Amino acid sequence: MKKFLLLALASGLLAALTGCGVHFASGGSDADLTATTNVIQTAAIPANLKGLKVDNRFGAIDIIGADTTNTWTWKLVVRARTAGVAQQIASAARCEVELQGDQLNLVVSLPDTQEPHSYQSDFEIRVPSPAAIQTQNRFGSTEIAGVAGNVAARGENGRMEIRDIGGSVNAENSFDSLSVHHAGPATLKSQNGRLEAVNIAGTLEAETSFDSLVARDISGAATLRDQNGRIEAAGIGGSLDAKTSFDSLTARDIAGPAHLRDQNGRITTTHVKGDADIETSFDSLSVEGVAGNAILKNQNGRVEASGVTGSVKADTSFDRMEITGAGSKFVCHNQNGAIHLRATSTALTAIEAETSFDTLEVHLPAALKPAIQAHTTFAEVVSDFPVLTNPPGDDTAAEAAPDTTRIRLQNQNGKIAIARD
Repeated sequence: MKKFLLLALASGLLAALTGCGVHFASGGSDADLTATTNVIQTAAIPANLKGLKVDNRFGAIDIIGADTTNTWTWKLVVRARTAGVAQQIASAARCEVELQGDQLNLVVSLPDTQEPHSYQSDFEIRVPSPAAIQTQNRFGSTEIAGVAGNVAARGENGRMEIRDIGGSVNAENSFDSLSVHHAGPATLKSQNGRLEAVNIAGTLEAETSFDSLVARDISGAATLRDQNGRIEAAGIGGSLDAKTSFDSLTARDIAGPAHLRDQNGRITTTHVKGDADIETSFDSLSVEGVAGNAILKNQNGRVEASGVTGSVKADTSFDRMEITGAGSKFVCHNQNGAIHLRATSTALTAIEAETSFDTLEVHLPAALKPAIQAHTTFAEVVSDFPVLTNPPGDDTAAEAAPDTTRIRLQNQNGKIAIARD
């Protein structure tokens, strides 16, 4: 093992400096810190480097993959009330450097002092592009770009931006944004900050809270979790599993099944190539273009579905339901809200629909010859097809041929209408 500490190349007084990642000790203020000392360390990076680890605090980490001129630079700015205190604190600060084979570790160590002071600790690194990167940063931004290896990054209270990564990305951040663009498979977690993942070549697992989560152009399956924040998913190359609460969930162009959950927020879904299992409450649920079966559940919110090729099972209450599809089976239950159902395929085998205190309206293909049972209590039944109204038994169409389409409609205090399209 080879362990060494590079000497400072430059040190001197500078004008007052402000910026993100600056740390102020308790008892001090920016106006009090009139003296500034600057420390710079820099060195070349071996061309055969395979791994880089950086541990920083109170400043930025900026890493760029490069084919030539690989170097690292650490810039430390210390501010204090007097030049003597600033220099004393700076002399106790360290950037510990460890080079072991093809692995380079850079670790910042800052002294603990009661003197009012502030730090700004920044890294600028050009690393061989094949290298794998690990970073840890506290109270500062992190930017990593243009490397072919895997990236593992941890951050607290600072923006994190990762882009153009050939390998996988495992990143975690808090109290600021996290964005990953053009990377391999990614596992991302943010706490109280916006999370964005775009152009991910592989699967995506992403989680955040109290801010938005955006996932676009993901070549594999995606699992998305947000707490009290908006989710937007588009261009997912596999299945989508997404869950949020108290904000909207939007999903479009999903190449596999969709499993979506929201609590008290609107869900809008378009173009799902697979089954859709969707649930929300106290806001609208809208589905368009599902190449599979659809299970739609809402509580006190509107349900709309169109272009569903498979069967539909839909539930809601206290709002309207509008369903259009070419599937073979529909089961629609509403409580105190209208149901408007349009079945477009003659391959229809069964419809079961029930509501109360509002209209139940069903549209059927003209060529269909169904066995229809309809029951309502205090309203009328109007039908373009033969219909048995208010049947006494459970299934008075039992004598119909086995392949006959069976339709059972139930209402209470609302009209039932059956129309021929």
